Order: sequence, then structure tokens, then C-alpha cells
Amino acid sequence: MILSPIASHKCQLAAGLLLLFFFLFPNSGLGAQEVEWQRMDDSTLLLTGERLVKDDKALEAGYRAFRILTNRHSGYNITDPATRQLIAKAYNWRAIITLTYSHDYPTAMRLFIKALDYSDNNVSPALANNIAHLFNVYAQCLPTADNIRRALDMYHAAFHAAIKTKDWEEGCNAFI
Repeated sequence: MILSPIASHKCQLAAGLLLLFFFLFPNSGLGAQEVEWQRMDDSTLLLTGERLVKDDKALEAGYRAFRILTNRHSGYNITDPATRQLIAKAYNWRAIITLTYSHDYPTAMRLFIKALDYSDNNVSPALANNIAHLFNVYAQCLPTADNIRRALDMYHAAFHAAIKTKDWEEGCNAFI
């Protein structure tokens, strides 16, 4: 299709205005809610995501909040232990949502591994239980000795982490 010179000029003008708009307003591709979330500190953003996830109708919004939090720190060497734990929680939530609602087990495992990376040697009972549940799914689908051992090892780790932190709910979950 060949455009007339006037139509071509209008297309170039529209494209130029569109580029100018995105240059002047770089966050315009995001919803107003996500722009607000980007301004939040890490703990407030994590709590916002957790609150949204508890409302099943806002699950996708909660996932986006966790993604903003994890992406915010991607590629940086975060050394503050409290920040690392917040990032680990956000990755854990992303993995749970991916596992439960998308049934994308490989992606969930990658997200759990990132959560483990940020947990250092302080793995939460919830994270250990969630990884154990995923290993258990693998063990149910492909019952090899290795898959069963991995699931049992993670449940064992979850139970001991729960006892250490007095998280009785997660301790019970390790037995379910």
C-alpha cells in the first residue's frame, strides 16, 4: 500500500507525537496504580501485594506488585539482610501464584530458586514448605527415589525452620 504524501506526513507526525508523549511521560504505559507502587518502599509494596493476593479478585494485581518489587532489585548486589528477605518473600509469592494458578511448574521452580538465593541461610518455613509441595507434585507425577527424597528433605527443613521460628502453622503444614 502506497500512502499519499499527506497521509505519510500525518503518520510521521502521529508517530513523532507518540514518541514525544512516551519521552515526556515515561510511566504512561503503566497503570496509575503501578506508578504509585513504584514509589512505595519495599515493605509497603510487599504488604500491598499480600493484601491483594488475599482477595482472589485482585490476584493478578498482587502478582504485579511482587514483580515490581523483585524487578526493582534485579541485577543489583543487595547486601542488606532485611531487604534480601523482602525480595525472597516476593519471589516466593510469585512462585506460589505461578504454581497454583498457572500450573507452570518450571517457572515456579525458577522463582522458588531465586527466593532461596535471596534467603541466604535463613530460609523461611513457608518457602521450604512451598518448595516441598512442588517437589511432592513432581514425586507424585514421576515417583523416583530422587524426587521423593527431595520432597521429604524440604518438608524436614520446613519443619525444623518452623520449630526454630515458632511458626506452628507452617510446622503442621510440613506434615500435611
